[in-house]
Formats: sequence, C-alpha cells, structure tokens
Amino acid sequence: MESTAPLPDETALKNVVVSALEIAHTAYRPDLQMHDVPAWDSVAHLNLIFAIEEAFAVKFQTELIPQLDSIAKLRAAIAQGAAFDPGSMA
Repeated sequence: MESTAPLPDETALKNVVVSALEIAHTAYRPDLQMHDVPAWDSVAHLNLIFAIEEAFAVKFQTELIPQLDSIAKLRAAIAQGAAFDPGSMA
C-alpha cells in the first residue's frame, strides 16, 4: 500500500462495513468502534478486514489487524497504508 493514498470514499467504506458486519445503514457512524456493535466479534472483524482489503485493494499487515477496531482507524489505515501507526490514534 502506498502511504500517499487519499482517504477512502465514506459511502464506499460505509457500504463495506454495513455489508460485512450485517448492520443497518442507520447503525453506521464515522466514529463507530468495535465495542459499539455486538455483532462485531472476532469472526466479523476478520470478515470486515477481508472485505475492506478487497474493496480498497489494500493488504494489512497481520499484526495490525487486531488494532483496526474503529472506523477512524480503518479509514486511516486504508489511506496511509504501511505508514499507519494505530498508536498515534490512542
């Protein structure tokens, strides 16, 4: 992934998240976090990661995947690629 990629289109990201987590469009928020969605368990998280990787033509490092637990972190990781540091968002 290139570190200079633009932010992903919010509508596209929303559609991927809603589909992968099987939630209503009205349940999606840009500030959504894993603990906000009961259905966002470990299996759903991997399904979401796979769906995002496919939709946005990105590949996340394995050790990064558990840390991508919010829409904000997912959006930043898509845009920043390998340069993404989830610790900077804590």
